Amino acid sequence: MSEDPAALSRVGVGIDGGQSQIRLRITGEQSAPVIDVAGVSHGVDLEHRLKASIMLAWELAERPAVQRLVAGLTALPAEPARITALADGLSVGTGAAEVWLMDDAVTAHRAAFAGTSGIVLVIGTGVGCLALDSATGRWHRTSGAGYLIGDEGGTLWIGREGLAHAIKSHDSRGPATSLLDAALIRFDTSADDLAVRVHNHERPVSAVADFAVSVFECATAGDAVALSIVTAAAVELASCVESCLTALPNSGSCGVVLMGRAVATSSPLAIALIEILESTQPSLRVEVAVATPLDGACALASDPDAGVYSPFILATSSGQNRAIHDRQPGSAAAAYLSSTAGLLGQAVGAEFDAITRAASHIADRLERGAMIHTFGTGHSHLLAAEIFYRAGGLARVDPILIGELMLHESASGSTSVERRAGLVDDIIAGHPMQAGDVLIVASNSGGNAASVELAQWARAHDILVIALTSLRHATSSSARASAVPRLHEVADVVLDNHGVVGDAGTPIAGSDRQVGPTSTVIGSALLQALIAEVIAVLVDRGIDPEVFASSNTVGGDEINATLISRYQGKVRSL
Repeated sequence: MSEDPAALSRVGVGIDGGQSQIRLRITGEQSAPVIDVAGVSHGVDLEHRLKASIMLAWELAERPAVQRLVAGLTALPAEPARITALADGLSVGTGAAEVWLMDDAVTAHRAAFAGTSGIVLVIGTGVGCLALDSATGRWHRTSGAGYLIGDEGGTLWIGREGLAHAIKSHDSRGPATSLLDAALIRFDTSADDLAVRVHNHERPVSAVADFAVSVFECATAGDAVALSIVTAAAVELASCVESCLTALPNSGSCGVVLMGRAVATSSPLAIALIEILESTQPSLRVEVAVATPLDGACALASDPDAGVYSPFILATSSGQNRAIHDRQPGSAAAAYLSSTAGLLGQAVGAEFDAITRAASHIADRLERGAMIHTFGTGHSHLLAAEIFYRAGGLARVDPILIGELMLHESASGSTSVERRAGLVDDIIAGHPMQAGDVLIVASNSGGNAASVELAQWARAHDILVIALTSLRHATSSSARASAVPRLHEVADVVLDNHGVVGDAGTPIAGSDRQVGPTSTVIGSALLQALIAEVIAVLVDRGIDPEVFASSNTVGGDEINATLISRYQGKVRSL
């Protein structure tokens, strides 16, 4: 019987889902890039948040056709029905023929021992320890109780201990420690505000876990408090191994493998832990793994079956599950909002430098009397209008609004017109710009002739060009071919909206179409952030930024009337 051709064209996908990051890789492609997205911690709406993050990673991998998706996850819903719903949702969203969900300690064990006896100890944000005695088929699991009541020795535990001792040092409730200065630098705050800054961090679990790096650095430098934290963590981790050996004495026949960035070979934690295990279990072989839980997930995605790991598959899904999948009310809305929030979170970190750099350049030009021009075609014209005549916005914004390139005259016609070469002369004739001005061009695809040629003309005439685009779409092999360069290739500064290829990225059960475009939401946020920073720079320089007030507040009309009269002749749409 021949194999199904469709199955032959599909790939396996492995996922390692932690609290700090979620990582995805296509199996069988050692050179395949690892896709990283923000991790998901325990808490409310865990099922939908996990699905949204995993779907985002799949989107960023350019939506591969999946035969089997294996996800080893640190955080999972408590109710079996919700875990099954997550598996079904991922099967629906990715079209995977099979989905297996399991704890990340299981994928770590597969990476370390491939089904033979052994103890794997995974130290990440949390901790997982899993032992197998292959002769008896018995397993033992310890730790992994979550950050609220367990995970002692993980990076979140270490980071929390480090911050607690830093605050005690400041309060004179504990010994002096270099951890205090390290915390103030890492969180960019004062000692009095440290606790508030940590609790109000956008992603506090990741931020506290990341502080473990500072604890390790201080310990390596000889700080006594940091050393005591590392030693205490090593003792906690060693107790996990000892628990496994007590329950399954033969599980250590192939040794113990330590896994995770916290126990890299030169890590003070790895050194301390190995020293304890060598002293208490001198015959036990201990090594730091090169492989990762992601490698184990990828291996399971390619294996003929789960083998000895079958009991640890918490939920499976297949084509049959998809056929009877019962969508939960609100799940699509929750998925869209979660994925959009995730993209915005990426943009907050990744685009900060570009925003501040662009703001400084724009402020320089505004200080010399320049105007800001904005341009976009199709739905991107909404972004051209987004920062025009807005409460809290700059008065010197002049949008280029051309009917045939917008939606209200003919939406389908605008698609044809925006691709037409040679429009730039007509655009400039109707909307002159001067050397020294600023042009912000929004184009999600970055490949339409009207936008690209206008940007090229502007740069050739000493006009600062800021591009707002999706680099993932613009550089994707799935992007429509274009006779012109991509917008990001001809701009002075690029703001990336981090959108998926095709803009719409939310799957719907029973439909082969993705929904929920994000370019307008993220683009608006980036532009408003840029304008806020420009205004702040001008205020820092002692320059009146000329900001509109809300016309629906007392005194707003009077403030705006002054600015309107000042720029009525320069801003065409006023």
